[in-house]
Amino acid sequence: MPSNEELEKLMKERAEKQKQIARLRSLAAALLEESAVERLMFIVSTKDNGLQTAHEALSIVMRLAQQRGRKISDDEFRAILARITSRGKKEGSITIHHK
Repeated sequence: MPSNEELEKLMKERAEKQKQIARLRSLAAALLEESAVERLMFIVSTKDNGLQTAHEALSIVMRLAQQRGRKISDDEFRAILARITSRGKKEGSITIHHK
């Protein structure tokens, strides 16, 4: 069973993560249409690297929203996410040689 100190540490970490998510949602609401905000929050809650992906996406969204002078639509946001996720993937092929 975890000690009181370990439980306190876990509770503090969880509270900090919840604060980050609340700030993220607030920023996203100012930059994205509602359906895109919901998509972002789903990513944050379901992916291991959700917060990192969200921060990366919002940095791009901030520039686009400022350039366009409006909120970013869900379709535009999906395109941004596709670019971010495709960066980490390496395209290649496997060649099998038979003797």
